[in-house]
Amino acid sequence: MRNYLGLSSERDKGYAYVIVLCASIWSGLSLGYMVNFQLLTAEWKASLDLPFQTAALHSLFFIFGRYSSTILATALLDKYSIRFWTILSISCLVGSYILVFFTGYYATRDNFVYIQVIFGLLNGIGTGTGWTCCNVVSQQWLDQKRAELNPYLLLGAPIVSISSLPLFNWLCQTYTWSGACLISAGITLNCVIVILLFVRNMDHK
Repeated sequence: MRNYLGLSSERDKGYAYVIVLCASIWSGLSLGYMVNFQLLTAEWKASLDLPFQTAALHSLFFIFGRYSSTILATALLDKYSIRFWTILSISCLVGSYILVFFTGYYATRDNFVYIQVIFGLLNGIGTGTGWTCCNVVSQQWLDQKRAELNPYLLLGAPIVSISSLPLFNWLCQTYTWSGACLISAGITLNCVIVILLFVRNMDHK
């Protein structure tokens, strides 16, 4: 069996490397980019004078959304197409940043707690469902080279973590945290390559 890129669909060959690349891109633009949550916390606390107790509330709901969605996606992964899960993942990730951008126009100390909850949950769900399908499907394409290629599945995370911190800080200083979140949505939208190229291995049993 051959795919529309003309690459071999056998495990450890051809298209398996495309799958590893997709997983690496996704890990970078989700797991790696979330390191900027700490900068967002500082920006929100300073500009909205948020109480110390709730300044990082979005991070707590991110953790809840990530792990609960991972459990749900693991249980239902075979019931829906892999494209459904990748679209759900990226829509939640992009949507969370767009939400913060629009709410930046009327955010206040009193109402921003609700935005933090929704932002954290959406980002967590996007990360949890995305990594579940990336991790499971990647293993369908790897066999003898699993130990060799597994580290590359997460290669994007440290690269993006290191490079995005100064970038996000500059975006906040130049365009405020609201504008930085809109640009972040555009950056995260590059995960669309995962939607286009990420597929199950039909020969996997």
